[in-house]
Amino acid sequence: MRRNIFDLMNDKEIDVRREYIRIYKLFERDYFYNDYGSKITIASYIEEKFWEDWDRRGRYISLADMLSSLKIKDKEGLRENTVECLLLYIEVIINLIEMSGLKNVKKSCDIYYKCNWKIYKLLQENIERLLEDLNYEVKVLSDKTLIIVEKDMLLSAVAETNPNVADKVIEYRRFILKGKIEDKREILNLLSNEIEGMKPIFKKTTYSNLMDDVQFMLNNFNIRHNNLNGKNKKEYISNLDCDELEKIYDQIFDMILGLFVIDKYLKNKNNIDDLKKIIN
Repeated sequence: MRRNIFDLMNDKEIDVRREYIRIYKLFERDYFYNDYGSKITIASYIEEKFWEDWDRRGRYISLADMLSSLKIKDKEGLRENTVECLLLYIEVIINLIEMSGLKNVKKSCDIYYKCNWKIYKLLQENIERLLEDLNYEVKVLSDKTLIIVEKDMLLSAVAETNPNVADKVIEYRRFILKGKIEDKREILNLLSNEIEGMKPIFKKTTYSNLMDDVQFMLNNFNIRHNNLNGKNKKEYISNLDCDELEKIYDQIFDMILGLFVIDKYLKNKNNIDDLKKIIN
């Protein structure tokens, strides 16, 4: 089948190197102009107006220093032509833009930096469209850090209605946690403490089996207890490879999200029953 030019333009296939170059040009190379005709980049604006006073910069003396030290990019570009490395680069950019207040400069009276904002708008749109095509989105942690996570409607619902666990559930889906078994294990263990208080409300309901299953998985898959060796060793668990164990951890995480949603429903059930009586 022949495809027209717009079909070709909307192709969702991702070329990591090409996408990096586009974002790099808009952030670090392409210039916009102030009222005096001087050229600046978005990156140079951040370094000049924000970097030295940034309380979270650690010992990094420049943006280039940070990107190199974190093994994100070097003089040749991305250290690795992978989606993960590209997303890490984007995560740095969106956090610097947010924390530097760059978005607000357009509304300010800073005449020197009163610029043509087409470059910034293009950068913003390119990042949004790329994340959309990769099925990722940006979430905000309680300390205002922006992180990139897999899109997950259930996760979003739990994070919005359970602020006490929001950071934990958001971070579990962070792209750089893929393959990080110990990090995922730690988050699941922390969440297991949160669901302990739910057990009474689930008891003698149609959802009690889900709670029992989650408790079983937490107790027997090297999360709450050491099931690899010692008195709680499970031969099956000790023979799993990392990929198999990670898939099980992800299933447990999904089940825990379900518990949070059902817990909210059960807590509202009495009110719902009262409303049904009034209407009937």
